[in-house]
Amino acid sequence: MSFPVIKSSAAIARPAVKLAAALTLAFLAGCSSSADSIYHYYDLDGFTQQVQDTGSGNPVRVNDVKLPDYLDTQSILFQTGPNEVTQTNRNKWIANLGSILTNSLVLRLRKNLPQYSFGENICSQGRDDCPALDMNIRDFRGIYDGTVHTEFDWQIMKGRDLICHGSISRSENQDGDGYDSLVEALNKAWKSSLDDLSGNIDTCLTRLAQETKQK
Repeated sequence: MSFPVIKSSAAIARPAVKLAAALTLAFLAGCSSSADSIYHYYDLDGFTQQVQDTGSGNPVRVNDVKLPDYLDTQSILFQTGPNEVTQTNRNKWIANLGSILTNSLVLRLRKNLPQYSFGENICSQGRDDCPALDMNIRDFRGIYDGTVHTEFDWQIMKGRDLICHGSISRSENQDGDGYDSLVEALNKAWKSSLDDLSGNIDTCLTRLAQETKQK
């Protein structure tokens, strides 16, 4: 999905920043710029957990999630109109979105599919018989109608062979105004999508194992 206009702004239409706490902090610090110097950082579940390439199950390499340039930033994206998307300046992800999504992807797959070992360097270097998961993020944003939307394409390759592929999208309603609600809704949509992906991957790898045994 492409958006013809992307603006950078400190404030956007629906997510109202909770200014009371920010103004209090600024007052105590003797700042004259009030909330202008206050930055808010947001995370998805599990990003702060360290991911190590460990496990005793069948190895599956997880390559870094790919995003279009306008998404792979620390700025949270919000669609303010039919043809306009805003990148926020003072409300940001704790790291670039690509890093957050890659990390949470690996952790969620490990939780849902413990019979496999997922990781970036889980396979021996040079091996072409190790399945590899690729993901391309198409959308990850809040929308002015009070919803959020996530969408991605995925595929599993084994060497040069495409084993399986698909697309998953999800929309969720925000429970209220503010970036807390927006991020919580995105987190819910993302985890639900990864749960669907886990089922698809399990089916795919089970079929691959059966076909390998028959050869």
